[in-house]
Amino acid sequence: MSRRVCDFVGLFLMLMVGCLIVSVAAGAPASDEDPTDFGEAAKILPKPREIWPILEKEHVVPREFKVESDEIVTSDTDPSLKLRKVRARFYSQRVGGKRWVHPCTILMPADNSRNMTPERKGKVVIFGGGTGVIQDHEIANYGEPIAARTGYPTMVLGNPGEYEDGMNLEAEVGNLGKLRNETGKPYYNMNCQLAVVYIQAMNAFQEFLGLDTVKAVIGGHSKRGRSAPVAAAMDPRVASAVIMGNEAYFPNDMTHPNLCFYHPFFQEQVNVPVFYLGVTNEGGYKMFNVTNMKRQLRTPLTVHIIPNYVHSTYHPVQYMDFLMWVAHTFDGRPLSQISDVTTERKGNRTFFRAKVSGDAKVKVVKLWIAYTDNPRWRDVMWYDYLMWDRGDYYETSIHGKTPDAFMIEVSDIAQGISGYVSTVPHKLTDAPVEERDPEFGYLPRFWEPTE
Repeated sequence: MSRRVCDFVGLFLMLMVGCLIVSVAAGAPASDEDPTDFGEAAKILPKPREIWPILEKEHVVPREFKVESDEIVTSDTDPSLKLRKVRARFYSQRVGGKRWVHPCTILMPADNSRNMTPERKGKVVIFGGGTGVIQDHEIANYGEPIAARTGYPTMVLGNPGEYEDGMNLEAEVGNLGKLRNETGKPYYNMNCQLAVVYIQAMNAFQEFLGLDTVKAVIGGHSKRGRSAPVAAAMDPRVASAVIMGNEAYFPNDMTHPNLCFYHPFFQEQVNVPVFYLGVTNEGGYKMFNVTNMKRQLRTPLTVHIIPNYVHSTYHPVQYMDFLMWVAHTFDGRPLSQISDVTTERKGNRTFFRAKVSGDAKVKVVKLWIAYTDNPRWRDVMWYDYLMWDRGDYYETSIHGKTPDAFMIEVSDIAQGISGYVSTVPHKLTDAPVEERDPEFGYLPRFWEPTE
C-alpha cells in the first residue's frame, strides 16, 4: 500500500472522532464565490481513486462467476431478432464477515459477431436496478430493449444483491454506518460498497465475454445511481455513469467522511460523461437539491427531470432516457443542449426563453411550471406549456401570478432513438423550502400510517 493511502487511512481514523458526532462538521468554510471549492475537506479527505486499493486488498473476493441458465429467446422489442439470455451470479466482496452475491441477467444478440468488430468490441451496459435484487420489469424495460436496439451486451444486476443465504441486502446496507462506527473504517459507505459491485460486475462481464477489457455504461436508481460516479473514479473501464433519483446534497464547507463519495467532491477523478435522470417529486430530500449540486460541478451534467413522478423506476421515459444515453455514449447519438435560459416579467405576464442547439431533431420544447402551498413541496403538480420557435430561441409566457418554480424540457430524436433532456428546476419566488420526511416523503402528502 502506498504511503499516501496509509496517510489517508490515518486521517480517516482521526476524522472519525470529530465527524461522527455532528454530520456536518464546521470545517473552514469554502469560498462563497466558488461552489466547486471544497476548502478544508479537499486537503484532508481521500477520494475514491485513493480508497480503491484498500478495498481491493481487504474486501474484494474471488467472483466465482457461475452461469445458471443460457437460452436463445425471441426479442420482444424486435421479434425478427434472437437474443441470448443468460442468468448467472457472482460474488463481489466480504463485508462484516459475509460475502455479497449478485444474481444478474445478461442479454445480447444471439449472433454476437457484430460486437467483435474493433469499434464495438468490449462495449457493455450494466443497469444496477432500483431495489437491490433483479426485477422482471427491469429486464423487460431496461435490459431487453437496450440489448435489442443498440446490440450491446446488457446486464441487469442485483446491487447490492443478497447474502449467501438469500437474504436481500437492500435494507442491510444501512448497517454500513454501524460498521464504520465499530471498526473506525470510514469507507464503509453504501456509495462505496455498491461501487465495488459495479467494478466486479465489469470483471464478471469481461470474464463471460472472454475479453481482455470492457468499456461499460453503468447506472441505477437511488443509492445505485450515486455509486456509479464513484466506480467511474475508481475504474477507467467506466465509459459513462447514470444517476437516477437521488437528490443528496452536501454543502462545500463540511468535512465529514461521507463527502468522500459525493460526486462534486471528487469530480476531477470522473473523466466520463454523467447523466442525472431525476424527478420532481422525490422523497426525503429538499426541493432544488439537484440545482444546488449542479452548481458544484465544473463539468456540467446532462440532466432530465421527469415532472410529476416519484422515487421509483417504472416511468416509460426512464426506459427511453437510459437507452438514449447508451446510444449517446457508444454511438454518438447527439443530445439537445439547452442554454441562455431567461425569465422576464412584463405587466401581467412572465416570459420564459431559452436556446436549444445540437444535431438531434427537436420534437417539442416545453415549459413546466409549479406553485407550492407547502414548504416541503409535497404533491406539487407541474403544468406544461409549449414553447414556440422564434428563430434564435424558444419562448412562451404565462399570465397571472409568477410561478414558484420552472424548468424547460426538450424531446428530441436521433439515430431513430427518442429521448429527453431538461434544465434543473429553477426557483422564481421566495416560497420556503424544507427537507421532506426521509421515511414517508415519497408517499402522497395526505397519506398517513394506520394501526
